Amino acid sequence: MTTTPPKEAPVIRKPIIRKEDDVINYSYDTLSSFLINHDKEFAFDLISQEPTDTEFEKFKKDLNNELAEPKEIKKAVLGIDIYKYSKYDYNQQKIIPFIFSVLRISAAQLFFDHESVFSSHYKTDEDENELEKDLVNTGDGGYLFFKNPIDAILFLSRFNTSLHLFNSYHLSPNLRKYLGGPLTVRYTITYDRLYKIDSKYYGPAIIKNARIISKDKLNRFLIDDKTYEWFLLNTNGIENLPNLRLEQMDHLIDPNSKNNKSLKSIYFSNDNEGSHFQHIFCQKLEKISVKDDDFEVYNLMIQYFVNTSYNEKAVPFITSIGNMNCNGI
Repeated sequence: MTTTPPKEAPVIRKPIIRKEDDVINYSYDTLSSFLINHDKEFAFDLISQEPTDTEFEKFKKDLNNELAEPKEIKKAVLGIDIYKYSKYDYNQQKIIPFIFSVLRISAAQLFFDHESVFSSHYKTDEDENELEKDLVNTGDGGYLFFKNPIDAILFLSRFNTSLHLFNSYHLSPNLRKYLGGPLTVRYTITYDRLYKIDSKYYGPAIIKNARIISKDKLNRFLIDDKTYEWFLLNTNGIENLPNLRLEQMDHLIDPNSKNNKSLKSIYFSNDNEGSHFQHIFCQKLEKISVKDDDFEVYNLMIQYFVNTSYNEKAVPFITSIGNMNCNGI
């Protein structure tokens, strides 16, 4: 049985960029078209032959041009992992992905309602939630994607708020009791390059995130050195967040949101109430390696104030993301 390539090669489609600051989205068809035009589909001679140096150098140059990006774009990846998921019994394991979805969707609603000056970027013109659209769901957690680390922190604070309400029996108390104990979660934020194939994210930021979160056995909130440096550059350090007002963060706000007076931020208001962030502690842990890339890992603990209400009943509290355990990674 012989298979022959199509007589007419499809037209090569250029990579799609969904937004001005979004990553390049390649497609399977685009890359397949390139190979049809620049490579042999089959080489089934009895004695195989490597491409000549001239042939390969031309192919390499053409492929690098096809994969070239107009500019280097980095994104923040928030990794969420439910600790020791496999230790739960079978029925509990079946319900935990549902709980993760409830907490995530609740967090997104709070993020859109209370931090709209930062979160409007993640709503499409059709009012779709792009965070859910891009989510990589692992069942016992997942990866969410943000244009910068401050947006990831603001969403995480809302997720952690929902988790606190669940663990303290304010949210679905019978379901909480069904688990037998509080749901323990560990978090990681990395900031690095990403790309897409068929609208799915891949790249160093996810690889580093997965590596860090898998090594942590102490249920912490860890960040990589590029996230740490981003805060140094943009907020004078992550520990400085409790001192900031919205007017000082103008450079981090989407240009389309600046003139919309209906958008707001509870965490960074311009009044005299102060930030909802109370204390932020940052500890340098150690250097780890991922695919020959060495980078530093930092441990964070963020304490912040929450004043949530339901049916006119207020539930104010202070909660924490992460802990101060600094015993390496």
